Amino acid sequence: MQVWQYILLIFIIAIAFPIGKYLAKICKEEMRPGKKIFKSLKAVSLLAALFSVISVFFITFDNALLLTATFLFIFILARMAEKQGKGRKS
Repeated sequence: MQVWQYILLIFIIAIAFPIGKYLAKICKEEMRPGKKIFKSLKAVSLLAALFSVISVFFITFDNALLLTATFLFIFILARMAEKQGKGRKS
């Protein structure tokens, strides 16, 4: 993989933080009923990211790092949205 691809992967993961906070801000009403969905989304995406990391080392899968970054993006996004939603009082 080339250097610019690693930079892109880091950017994809880093942008999840502000997007998660923004989603929690604009979707206040959906945070409480969607709590179970956020938890399951976090669990599935974290497991998929771990599987993708393992596949990088043991299987020659070219897009495994991109897949890992995608699932980590989803995990961080859901975590930040849930974390921001906990602090809000309705």
